[in-house]
Amino acid sequence: MAKPKVYRPPFTRQRSYGAPAPASLSWENCSNGTKTSGTLNFPNVRARGEVGYMQDVVTPGFQAIVASGGIVNTGMTKDQTVLGNKSGTVRYESKTTPTTNYAQYTGDYTSCVATWGPYTLTRAHRIQSKIDAAVNEAATECLSNIAPPDALLAVTLAEAPKTIELVAESVLRLYRAIGAMKRGLKAQAIMQLLGSDKRVASIPKGQRLRTANDIFLRRWMETRYGWGPLMYDIDGAVHALAAKERAAATPRFTARGRATRSDWTVYSAQPNTAGGLTEPITMTHRVKHLYDVRAYAVYEVDPKFVSAHAWGITSLPLSMWELVPLSFVVDWLVNVGTWVQAMTPKVGVTTVASGYVVRSYLNGQREITAETSNPNWSSVGLIGWVDECTLYTIDRSPSLPSWTTPTIDLKLNPKRLLDALALLVGGTKGVGWRT
Repeated sequence: MAKPKVYRPPFTRQRSYGAPAPASLSWENCSNGTKTSGTLNFPNVRARGEVGYMQDVVTPGFQAIVASGGIVNTGMTKDQTVLGNKSGTVRYESKTTPTTNYAQYTGDYTSCVATWGPYTLTRAHRIQSKIDAAVNEAATECLSNIAPPDALLAVTLAEAPKTIELVAESVLRLYRAIGAMKRGLKAQAIMQLLGSDKRVASIPKGQRLRTANDIFLRRWMETRYGWGPLMYDIDGAVHALAAKERAAATPRFTARGRATRSDWTVYSAQPNTAGGLTEPITMTHRVKHLYDVRAYAVYEVDPKFVSAHAWGITSLPLSMWELVPLSFVVDWLVNVGTWVQAMTPKVGVTTVASGYVVRSYLNGQREITAETSNPNWSSVGLIGWVDECTLYTIDRSPSLPSWTTPTIDLKLNPKRLLDALALLVGGTKGVGWRT
């Protein structure tokens, strides 16, 4: 009888790569026609090129674990730095005798001068508050997508009178429009379809545009928050009826969430000296930040609770929020609905694995300007000198936060702008609104 294979426990692995070009600097000084020169090499100063580092967890036998239905979910950290420090020539010269009195540096001047050093970005330059906010929002969205309801039965039942009113009023408009068409009143038929009993000729010319706008906004909101939810209810009911079949075919589900953040940071520094030169040096740093967070959760649902989740019976807090008048307006500013669903206990749900991945992109530029303080001398070549560095980082955390907070984030699009305009102009009056 074959002995069962014993796998080693997981272990941490570290890898690094890349060998950026070392910095070097050639110099030439001329004092009253007497020249001296030399070359300085800086083997430990990396001016240009790419360097990377990665730390992850190796799980021996993970192929067998995955093949048997298991999941390997471990942490990982990766950094990639691309250096683009500029190489060129800098010259300080006498205004009266520039050919016999000067100091010239060729090569990686800004990287080699002790006061500056090579320009590079590290994890310390990241804006942690932006990362935390994106993680919070992505985790909230992901948790809300665990066993999401296909239909909110409680909301559907509570909104049933408004839904019946919407359908009845629409049928009545259609009946009146058909009657007007039979009488040859085409304009009146259109007005009936739009929900107005007014005749076009009876509306003063100065008020026709305003009346048209009012009719349009009312019908817009009726479509968005009357017919739209009705179609959602019908589609959700169809999916809810098939929930058990889907659960039987796919025992495991994956919930996902994503959030992004961006920003700029600008700061300046003015050291007193640069490589022994008593010249005023101004450095301006501009860093562009982009953060992309993606959360995930793999879960299983107890077959006894599949229908309850599908019909929203286990999502009563979300149903209560949806029934609050104008709750959708609040959700434009704060993701209350998503957060309520995320924090609602998931009865009969087992989370097999979860986590999130943070991808950071930082692109920085260091602009250097030097002006000699000696009125008899001038500086050449160090005006608008730009060094560049790009930092990519990836961090995978093998767990989601158990608690999140609502996110304040104004999310407007053309549809919501029309909604807001309709609310400002006509309030919440209108047949068929489900607010």
